[in-house]
Amino acid sequence: MEEIKQKGFGYLIASLLLIILSVILFRYLWIPLLIILFIYNKKFDSDKNDKKKILLIGFIIFFISFLSFIFVPSNPIRPEKINIYIKNHYMDINSIQAIDIKVIPNRANIDDLKYISTGEDAVKINREEGKIIANSFKEGKSDIYVIDGKSNVKSNVITIKVIDKKAQALKKKKQQSIKSSKKITYVYISRTGSKYHSNKYCSHMRKPDKVDMKKAKATGYTPCKKCY
Repeated sequence: MEEIKQKGFGYLIASLLLIILSVILFRYLWIPLLIILFIYNKKFDSDKNDKKKILLIGFIIFFISFLSFIFVPSNPIRPEKINIYIKNHYMDINSIQAIDIKVIPNRANIDDLKYISTGEDAVKINREEGKIIANSFKEGKSDIYVIDGKSNVKSNVITIKVIDKKAQALKKKKQQSIKSSKKITYVYISRTGSKYHSNKYCSHMRKPDKVDMKKAKATGYTPCKKCY
């Protein structure tokens, strides 16, 4: 009988150790704990009072383990690698673009991820439904990356450049206009005539002079009706 009690005491000690481990290491250890108590109750002979004590101890162990399961936080899986992807590295001013994010392993906790934009005047970012949403505000550029606040694992860095497409188009048009105004238009004039021509063979001219149209007008020449 003494030997049985000693074995039973050993089972209880093992159960208490499982409680401690369940709180510290892994919350699911209270499940094998119940199996040990069940085996103890079935395997060893004891009177009803002893069995009631065992059931009471089992209930207390279960209750404590269950509370630890609910309230004691488990150790979440941290990201080992973070990748972000973008389709277009150029954005128009006042536009929105989604940035895809992939965390490895995919079961990793992402609650502590920090989303960084080095140029918030140009691009601000926020997370929506598993993606990063980039909002552009004014011309400039920004480096975008993600970092895990717990493990400090950092993603790759992507650079977004914001341009004002409307302003760029107007600037280009203005430059072309300036370039066109500076372009020299040449005409042909004869030594005896008073007209300037776009075609050097017009009016059967012989060895006409090629001059700037502005200079031709300044010296009194007028356009030929056949050429213009």
